[in-house]
Amino acid sequence: MYSTLPNLGRTYKNNVVVSYYKLVSLKPTFYPILQTMTDYAELLKQLQLQVDSLQGENLELKRSQRKEIDSRDINDAASEMLRINQLRYRTIFENSLLGNKIIGSDLKILQVNQALVDMLGYQSKNEITGKIIIEFAHPDYAGDWQILQQRLWSKRLPSFNLETRLVKKNGESIWVNVISMLFRDGNDMLGFTTIEDISDRRSEFDVLRMREENFRTITNIIPQQVFTAAPNGKLVFVNKQVCDYLGKTDAEIIQKGWDESIHPEDVEKCRAAWSTSVQSGKDFTIEFRLKNEQDDYRWFLGRATALRNDEDSITLWLGTNTDIQAQKDNEHRKDEFLSIVSHELRTPLTSIKLYNQLSQKNGSPEKQAEFTSKSKSHIIRLERLITDLLDVSRINAGKMTYNIETFDFDKLIKETVDSLQLLNNNHELVVQECDPIEIKGDKHRIEQVLNNLILNAIKYSPDATQVIINSKVISDSIIVSIQDFGIGIKEKDLTRLFDRYYRVDNSSMRFDGLGMGLYISAEILKRHNGSLWIESEPGKGSTFNFLLPINGERNLTVVDTDNKTFYSANFIEVRYNEEKGWLETEWLGYQNLESVKKGCMAILEMVKAAKYTQILNDNTLVRGNWSEAADWGASFWFPALREAGLKQFAWIYSPSAFSRLAADRSVQTDLGDFQTHFFTDKESAEEWLGRQKMFDRV
Repeated sequence: MYSTLPNLGRTYKNNVVVSYYKLVSLKPTFYPILQTMTDYAELLKQLQLQVDSLQGENLELKRSQRKEIDSRDINDAASEMLRINQLRYRTIFENSLLGNKIIGSDLKILQVNQALVDMLGYQSKNEITGKIIIEFAHPDYAGDWQILQQRLWSKRLPSFNLETRLVKKNGESIWVNVISMLFRDGNDMLGFTTIEDISDRRSEFDVLRMREENFRTITNIIPQQVFTAAPNGKLVFVNKQVCDYLGKTDAEIIQKGWDESIHPEDVEKCRAAWSTSVQSGKDFTIEFRLKNEQDDYRWFLGRATALRNDEDSITLWLGTNTDIQAQKDNEHRKDEFLSIVSHELRTPLTSIKLYNQLSQKNGSPEKQAEFTSKSKSHIIRLERLITDLLDVSRINAGKMTYNIETFDFDKLIKETVDSLQLLNNNHELVVQECDPIEIKGDKHRIEQVLNNLILNAIKYSPDATQVIINSKVISDSIIVSIQDFGIGIKEKDLTRLFDRYYRVDNSSMRFDGLGMGLYISAEILKRHNGSLWIESEPGKGSTFNFLLPINGERNLTVVDTDNKTFYSANFIEVRYNEEKGWLETEWLGYQNLESVKKGCMAILEMVKAAKYTQILNDNTLVRGNWSEAADWGASFWFPALREAGLKQFAWIYSPSAFSRLAADRSVQTDLGDFQTHFFTDKESAEEWLGRQKMFDRV
């Protein structure tokens, strides 16, 4: 590559000698120039000294040249290796399937490869070079990336790995995996980044994550407890219902398992059944008792099935625990009911048989008449029991028939009371008030309701002497109340009284009857667009009330409204309180499913129209039983109010226990930041709303 340098000293000497001979051969005219030979000899001597000096310098130069050649050979080899490495690097950098970039300390892009250009949907590298990569980041993810870049360049991170999103030129976003690190190039510190498009992988991940989130969401809204377990049977996941019931976190439950919450009598059989299923792969099914947060045990039906892969290997156990306490209670009540039926039917039959035998043995007309009369009363009782059984069967089959006619309701009450008074000498049946009125309905079925309620009052007040009956016309309805002074009913039992076979007193042998009277009465009144409710206090007695529309239907009349600031009807008043800045509702009198829905929908439309954020809901004047609307309120109305922008709902309780129970049931849905509070007076409700309004302003 390099040529040898010439011998400068030898060349110079030869040139001088040649010049001398040339001068000698020249014409004499040039002699003066040289003067004499002596002068020339002296000149030649000096030249020789210079030549010798040059030869020494030439020798030293040769040695230096060899070192330089060796050094240059080494440097050239290193340069060649560097050139090859740079070529390899550029080949890898340019031809990599991953997006590559190099940035300076100002974070601007100095160099990119074509893969990154293509990944971002651009045409040339010039469109990207000079820009900052975070400019291409999705707005939701740019902040995290910026923080990591700052930590990297401040040497607090040696490198970082980040999954994030970039926005392509066409606006489409893609998921990428970013790896960044620093390196030194001479005196400059540069950043090197690889970017991998992971959209496909992320899509699969998102699908799996979405499936998991959907699974968790579904399991958290269904009423059953849901759990999963590993192939070896170890608990992996429990849903919200399990945590809420046990009063523990999912981590605690997964770590400790079920054993400490299962009833001691059921633990061993549960362990054995679960072990058998895990070993055999067969489905798991068992009934067991589980202790809740209040240390009460309830019956559950546990089920689990094995999920398998293509190789038929178990990958997961999926299970549910279904609360079957009500079913167990019903089974118990049915068993008790069968026992009661057997007893109740056998008693009059035994008495009838006895009186017939006595009548045959004693032939005197007086005794036969007495025995016949007593047999008749037992036949009537037997007939009533059989009628109740048939009515329940008809109700269940939807075959209960009604003959609607117009009749004098006040006369029906008096006739019913007089008839029952003849059969009951221990209680005085007092009709305090009985407004004269004609109503439309099935006279026989309504008489059946009166009979059931009055006889019920007599039965459950054995130590009292009176039952008081009132019948009042209020607006377009007739309200009947039957008051006793007996054992009373606990509030927790009130709503369950209308269940089939349910009896207030646990001692089924203390009071006779099948426990179906209230259930039948409630169904009859419902078919008449009426309702039945109870006010009671243990130890002091109960008042059974029922409402019947006079014309067989409730007339819900809207008086006036602007659909924004006021709504006036015969069952509700709604108005905007401009001074307070909230919507006020006042429910009037007796409510049912139809009236509650109509009033609530009017309120919802006003909230939507005027963007109200607070409601003062006054139920002080509400009477009766509107519990059928409670579930509708919880599942639809309150979520709709929240969606419309309502923030606070102050609810003033009705004095009616049934109305309060329905109110509590209406707001059981978790509505996040939407607040509902109950009050017993208007002043407290207004104070709370005012305080919330102040907080919202702050």
